[in-house]
Amino acid sequence: MAGPHQQNGSRNSGGGTGLAWVWPVLLGVAAAVAGAFLTGKLDFLSPPQAASLIARARDALDQNKVDLALGLAAQAADADPRMAAPAALVAARAMLAQAQSQSESLALATARDAEAKLAGIAEDQLDQADQNLLKVARGRLSLITRTGMDQAIAGLKSLPEDATCAAEAYEVLGSLSLRMDPPDYAGALRANESLRALATLTDERRAAVQIAAAELNLKLGKGDEARKVLDKVGPRAPAELRLKARLLSAKSYHDETRWADASSAWQAVLQEKPDPASAAMAWYRLGQAQSRLGHLGEAARAWQEAITLGAPEVAQAASLNLAELRAVDPSGDPVLRLARSALRDVNEPAKYANTLLPANQARELLERIVSTWAAAARFENALALNEATKVLGGPTANLARRAELLEAEARHLRDQVGKPDIPAKERQDKACERFIEAAACHSTVADLLSDPDLQADQVWQAARLANEAGRPKEAVSYFTRFIRMGRRQDRLGEAWYRLGEALREQDNKPAALQAYRNSISFITPYAYRARYRLAADAMARGDLDAAADALEQNIQLLRLEPDPEAQQMSLYALGSLLHQRRNWSMCARRLEEALERYPANPQSGRARLMLADSYRNLAAQEHQNFLTGEKVTAETRDHFQAEHRRWLERAVATYRELLLAIELEVAGTPLTESEKDQVFFLLADSLFNLGRYEDALYQYRNAQTRLTDPVQRLVALGGEVRCHSAMNQFTLMNSRLQEIRQALPSLEEKVRKQWEGWLDLASRSRGMP
Repeated sequence: MAGPHQQNGSRNSGGGTGLAWVWPVLLGVAAAVAGAFLTGKLDFLSPPQAASLIARARDALDQNKVDLALGLAAQAADADPRMAAPAALVAARAMLAQAQSQSESLALATARDAEAKLAGIAEDQLDQADQNLLKVARGRLSLITRTGMDQAIAGLKSLPEDATCAAEAYEVLGSLSLRMDPPDYAGALRANESLRALATLTDERRAAVQIAAAELNLKLGKGDEARKVLDKVGPRAPAELRLKARLLSAKSYHDETRWADASSAWQAVLQEKPDPASAAMAWYRLGQAQSRLGHLGEAARAWQEAITLGAPEVAQAASLNLAELRAVDPSGDPVLRLARSALRDVNEPAKYANTLLPANQARELLERIVSTWAAAARFENALALNEATKVLGGPTANLARRAELLEAEARHLRDQVGKPDIPAKERQDKACERFIEAAACHSTVADLLSDPDLQADQVWQAARLANEAGRPKEAVSYFTRFIRMGRRQDRLGEAWYRLGEALREQDNKPAALQAYRNSISFITPYAYRARYRLAADAMARGDLDAAADALEQNIQLLRLEPDPEAQQMSLYALGSLLHQRRNWSMCARRLEEALERYPANPQSGRARLMLADSYRNLAAQEHQNFLTGEKVTAETRDHFQAEHRRWLERAVATYRELLLAIELEVAGTPLTESEKDQVFFLLADSLFNLGRYEDALYQYRNAQTRLTDPVQRLVALGGEVRCHSAMNQFTLMNSRLQEIRQALPSLEEKVRKQWEGWLDLASRSRGMP
């Protein structure tokens, strides 16, 4: 069978011009075909490879082969201009995918190119599937440029649920919701729920989406809902996603401080056999949970596992936590080893960077250990740990803390004075050295600081501790330095007074007195103490008027602004001064006030002795008034006599109080033995003068049993003689006189002659032979 070309050939060879009419017809048909092709009315004539190129470009894009997708889209557009719209869409989507892995500035530039592509697309040239993809692409564009997000979200929400790109659309919609300001977590969660409802998701994709849903629920504070979703990440999910789900669940319990649940969840994480880094983290968190539950043994085991796995950050945090757990160890060595190991590579605060246990928390943890040891009087360990961890706080904070520990140790040593294990002097000396060492630390801290006020505070602490140590030389140095700094005006009055005290202990009297005068110029409680010291100096110089005026001024001012120490010193000193000046009435008033307000003062015993003596002298004055009041009325004489008895009764009461304090060895009664003996006689004499002879006799006999000195015992016998005589008990009186005679030969001649004269007078007064 011949073909058309063969037939046409026969016609041409045989006929010449018989077919010339055909050419115009053929030319018209050719023109019509060309026009139809150009207007797109002959699709069956388009290049078949254009559609194939678009399909291949889409496949490449699905496989994340961005450059291949871009090249195929460009070829399709060149091969068939009618495929320009789908090709541009593929190219724009490829660019947006490319932008996801670029830096922010480069991604933005790529997104602008993609935006230009999208803007040039004629939507009527796209089928429905591509129109849906166009909305997704616009959503991805908004994610990068952060513009037009509301419109992009609206476009994505308008897509039908059965769209082939539904999964990608829900994913982009969720991301846009999170990109809003503020983030729309609820909107992102709704998009996630729609995505999870799709049956087309693979097990891996579904697990990832479930984890994302849990994260959103946690953002919304819905921990229980988050964990319900995470529980659905089952065994068909990839191992890494199962692990991520278990980690997220455990962390959520941990963040909510549900320690029992957190403990179980971290154990579930470990059952997934995670990589060493994740396992170390799980052991560390498990240790935290067990510790909060009080399961300290389990916590220690977990932290030890975390350390063993060797992840640097986790091991460091676990070591420090384990150190705190073992702080109760009596030796302290394990704690010190753990702390030193954790900080082995840290030589300055900036070198410590741990997200699990930030520097401030690490410092607080170690401070707790130091405080625990200090509270247990384990100062050697506390000081060693403080030194080992100084890199976290720097030298200034470390020295300040060292000063606190040394001061605490010094006070502890003082409190232990008198205990048998260490001699008292050795404890006192060690306490003193600790105070001085602490003072030196404060002084060094002052040198490291730049703020003048803070420097002054540290020098003040140094001076205070040197003063407490009883080291006047160091105290003078520190107080002088503080005063010269001219800061902290509120403390200068005390500083001058303390300086005066230290100078006084150094026997530098002129400088001390000048310091006291300087202290008075500041309105502080220490001005009263300084004024007392100046008054005491005036008393020592015999200037009793000046001393009395200063002390009286002190007492009056102290009523407005009480300072117990200054007040009691002034009251006792003024009472003593008034006794010395024989101003019995004012002496009694001041000593009464002193003893009422401050009965435990070390001078209270001698003050009671002076007070009783003042009462006896006031009684004597009233008796003298009674005897010499010849021209006074009987009523006045009765008054004198009543006052005489009243003062004597008060003297008796005071002597009895003093005797009781002596017998009970009450603090504040440091009388000499001679003064204590005199109390018995003074009480007995006062009772005798009141006419209470039986009571006086009892006191004289009481003195006899207590006294060992022969002369004092004779005095007591002489008192008995007086009592028996007053009660007309002459037989007993003679017996006592005979006892005195028998005792005389053993006395010194001078004393014996005095008693012989007394015996002669006593015997003749009663007509004795």
